[in-house]
Amino acid sequence: MKILLISLMLFSGINENIIVINNDTSPVKITKYIEYFEDTSNAGIDNIQGNDIKWQRSGKNTLNFGFTHSVYWFRFTVENNSDSDLLLDINNTTLNSIEFYLPSGKEAGYTVRHAGDKYPFYHRQIKDKNFVFLIPRRSGRQVYYLRMSTTYTFVLSPEIFMVKDVIERDNRSIPGFWLYYGIMAALLLYNLFIFISLREKVYLSLMTIIASWLLSQFAANGYGFMYLWPDSPRIQHSAHAFATTMIGLGIGTYIQQLLETRKNFRVIHRLIWVYMIMFMFIAVAAIFTGEWATRYTTLCMLYATPVSFISVTYAMAKGNRPARFLFIAYSVDFVTKVLTALSLHGVVDNYFLTVWGIKVGSAWFAIMLSLALADRINTFRLSLIESNRKLEISEETYRSIFNGTGEGIFIIDIDSEKIIDANHTGCSMFMADHEEITGRTLEEFALPDRAMLKSFPGLQRFSRGNAAPFEWEFKRNTDTTFWVEISANPVVIRGEKRLMAVVRDISERRRFENEREQMQQQLIHSQKMESV
Repeated sequence: MKILLISLMLFSGINENIIVINNDTSPVKITKYIEYFEDTSNAGIDNIQGNDIKWQRSGKNTLNFGFTHSVYWFRFTVENNSDSDLLLDINNTTLNSIEFYLPSGKEAGYTVRHAGDKYPFYHRQIKDKNFVFLIPRRSGRQVYYLRMSTTYTFVLSPEIFMVKDVIERDNRSIPGFWLYYGIMAALLLYNLFIFISLREKVYLSLMTIIASWLLSQFAANGYGFMYLWPDSPRIQHSAHAFATTMIGLGIGTYIQQLLETRKNFRVIHRLIWVYMIMFMFIAVAAIFTGEWATRYTTLCMLYATPVSFISVTYAMAKGNRPARFLFIAYSVDFVTKVLTALSLHGVVDNYFLTVWGIKVGSAWFAIMLSLALADRINTFRLSLIESNRKLEISEETYRSIFNGTGEGIFIIDIDSEKIIDANHTGCSMFMADHEEITGRTLEEFALPDRAMLKSFPGLQRFSRGNAAPFEWEFKRNTDTTFWVEISANPVVIRGEKRLMAVVRDISERRRFENEREQMQQQLIHSQKMESV
């Protein structure tokens, strides 16, 4: 019988547009029970109780008026059959002004309570991130009125619940919020550590995006007003709009830096600069008037998001590897942003999109942007490994030639002309160890050409290339001498410009030439003697 009675009461309540609260029916979303009308005459509570007001039924789970400057009145009837006082949760943290009219107990009398983000946080009756009002328990049916206005998005999905159900309400919403904040904070710290290690500006752009998203959602969800700036309604009005413009600027610079659009995609570079300039103006405006900036930031996003998405798609089609991650990011983020924007403007009726659309899209976007940079690091690491492998092969080849030739090879610093390295043949020529040769100049081993009375020619002229070889006499560690021919060419070794001098032992050739010259002189002398 009791169950039947409760069912009849609920059925009757629904038919009569009455919200019936029993001990087992809390919480209740009340939007479909609410009646409303647009106030164009600045009516008071006494004026709206007449029969001449054309109230409209909602019938939906969400009331969405989009961006509007209008004042709206709402009324709903509650029959509280529970043993508890009730709480009314408005579920919109950006309402500028709320007047809640409760029956005072006197005939046709009402008590008004004020709230809204134009008041400091301590002004609230119940200290909650949302606008929450206490509805004292009264017997019978009670009619309640709300007068609300805002210059932001006017979206409502209020609910009524018993005081004892506060914890249950928080358990439904708070874990999702803090999961989002935790993901974004972890990504922010991760990219901060990477930036400290690599010092690349693109990580600053990504950190700007993530930090701005955190600030934006912290303001939109009411936690910023609750914990960070409770005494400053002005900051509350401006924080969300300013943070949103910084998101747009951060995404623009990130795409330009990651894809190197100035060098690779000049048209994309210019298109991105267009909306970045728009965001710059809106960011300045947000400092002074958050209401105006919020409206136009949302509209600007409707331009910036498709431009960025098309740009990324084009870059990916051109074979740009990082663009693939951005494309995947935008595949989800583009849809959530468009649907959220349509929801905020009242085109789409979906409260979940209004509350969670931006959070899901931004978290996904931040993760993919971080993965794009991580992939770039991995690509660079693999490229470095491959370069080192090739360098090792090149070094091995160089050493094989360096040590395998029968000629002396000396690697010489161009400026000081000091020997940096010498092969085994070069060391054997001087009958010296490698340590005895390096750090000295070839001139230190040379004997002056007394016949020509010339100094050692030096090696500087070889740095310009195409210099003719020269011959000189050198001294070994055994005090014996030998003749060499020296030629040199500039080379780059491990990124440094050096001289590679090739020293050929021509002692045998010089001895043969001297012997031939002596034989010719003897022959000439013999011929002269015979003629005498």
